[in-house]
Order: sequence, then structure tokens, then C-alpha cells
Amino acid sequence: LKDYIAATPATTFISLRDRGLIDLDNPMRSKILDFIRMGEPQSDRLTVEMRRKELEAFEAWITVSVQSETLRAAPSLDSAMITEPAASLELIRHARKDRVYESFVTNVWSQIERCAGCHSARNPNLQKLIEEHGERVHWVLDSPAETLDLIRERSYINRSAPIRSLLIMKPTMQIEHGGGKKMEIGDFGYKQFVAFLSDYAVVSKGGYPTEGDIPEPSSLEFIGSEIWLKVTPTSPEWADKMLAVSIHRYNSDTETFEETPIAESDRRVFGKGELWQHNLILEAPLGSGLASQLRESKRLPEGRYLVRMYVDTNNDLEADWTADLTSSRYLVTEKSIDTDWKPGYGSMTVIEP
Repeated sequence: LKDYIAATPATTFISLRDRGLIDLDNPMRSKILDFIRMGEPQSDRLTVEMRRKELEAFEAWITVSVQSETLRAAPSLDSAMITEPAASLELIRHARKDRVYESFVTNVWSQIERCAGCHSARNPNLQKLIEEHGERVHWVLDSPAETLDLIRERSYINRSAPIRSLLIMKPTMQIEHGGGKKMEIGDFGYKQFVAFLSDYAVVSKGGYPTEGDIPEPSSLEFIGSEIWLKVTPTSPEWADKMLAVSIHRYNSDTETFEETPIAESDRRVFGKGELWQHNLILEAPLGSGLASQLRESKRLPEGRYLVRMYVDTNNDLEADWTADLTSSRYLVTEKSIDTDWKPGYGSMTVIEP
């Protein structure tokens, strides 16, 4: 709020009026009040109470001020006197709550199947786990918004060291996790979690210094699904190695498979069982009709697909978790299939490499 407050109440009012942030005819609908209402501090009760008093004070001040004909009719200020935030609009926009929420949905909620089996209400043994370990085990709620709020409330995000957050330390078994390892350091889910956590940590502490510091936004939307793919029998050379798959649709117009994948997934091969299996993460250009279709159905259309398989035979991800496992250097084989992609663990699509 300090960015909008001038040296005197009168100058502050005129500045806000000139910027269109005060509604002279309906003061309680002024945009400056909307800005204050948008704030939902995830801290102690004192901060929440302070925010409430700020809102009440501004509401009272604006309601009285708009009744002053002198202020209403005051000439516009020189542009140099109009108060405005020090940060650019792009920096402010990047830190907005709705954008943070969108990032959570794309980067974390799309991967939530890794965690939901134990940590959501769908787990028939959830109550028993709660009795043994407390409410902290139930953190995947019905919606991404509720889940994000709970994660923040319980401090599962380490803003000082994002990659040390409980949200990522637990599934990678860097600290004890009763559910076992659900994520490998460097796999697709890990990269997505880190992207959200790192960005959230900066935004929640005041934002980026310049527009150039804002991370490049993803051009893709990622959507979690309950479509499972199994690859078996896997080669002995792949045993216990990270394997990634990319799924490519057949284009009947060009009679070729599309180069851009429509789904991906990765996980470590189960060497003893000579198999690899995991649910697919669907993907499509952000804002596209395909993205809307996949988001609504969480299904892939029936048809012909190419499954490309990539294996980290040299354990490169252990040395550099940022390595791209779906680059051509890791490609080991590909397989054309016709499938209807039935959802559910018990209905997984099974292919041979």
C-alpha cells in the first residue's frame, strides 16, 4: 500500500482518483479496496488482523473523502506526483495469486497422482494413518486451491531453500517417508516441483528484481491422468535405470507421427520384475483447444500412437538433475501401437519394448 500513499491524504486521494482506483459514485467498489482484499497473508494472526484493519480504514477514508466536492473536483495532478508501484506491471502480474495458483496446477497438481493414493481421502486407510501420524498425512484435498492453501499453512514449502521443502524431500526419500520413494531427483515430476517451489519462494519474499529475472513461462499445459502404461519385458541393461516415454499421435493428414508429444512419463525400471509402469502426464500448447479437451476428459483419444523410450543408462541424472531425459541422446527404441488408453491401474496399456 505504501506505493499508493502520497505525502498528504488529499494528494493520495487525487492520485488514486486519477489512476482510476477510486470509484467516486460507488466508493466500496473502488479498485484500491479490491487490491487490499486480494491479500491473504499466510502468516500469524496479528498480520491477518492488521490487514483487516487496513481494509476497514481505507473503506472509511474513501467513503468520507468522496463526499468532499473539493477533492472530487480537484484538478488532475502532474504525472510526476501520481503515486505508483516501484515494480513494473509485469513483475506485479507475475506475483499475482491467480498466476501462482496456475503454476501450482501445471507443475504440482498435474503430478498429484504420485501422492494422492496415500495422502487424500481416496485412501481407505487414511483415518488409520491420521491416528498413527497425525493430520499432517492428509494434505491432498479435493481441489488444487484448497491443497495449495493447506501446503502453505503447514509450511511444507521452504522459502529459504526451496529444494529442501518437505513437499519434495519426502517423495524423493531424502528424509524418511512411510510411503516410499515416489519421485526421483531429476525426473519429470521433480523438475516440475522445483520449478514451482523456486518461483514461489522468490515471489513470496517480494518478487524478482527485474522483468529479465522472471523465469521463462512454459508454453505447455500439463494435465495429470489415470492412464497407465506398462513396458515389459525390459532389457537387462535397463534394470533399475531411469526410463522415460513420450507419446506421439498419428496424423492421418500427413501420414506421420507428430513430433510434439501429447503425453510423457518417467520412472525407474523395476529390474527384478523386468518392467516399467507409470501413469501418463498429458500435455498440450497452453490455451489451445487440445489443452481444453484433455483437461476436461483427462483421456487420450483412441487411435494410433508412437511410444518413444529413453533410458539413462549412464546415470547422468545423478550427476546433473537438470539433464533432459527425453533428448535424442537417450532414445533407445520406439514402438507403434493402437490403443484406446483405458484409465485406471487395473486397465493399463501394456507394450513390449
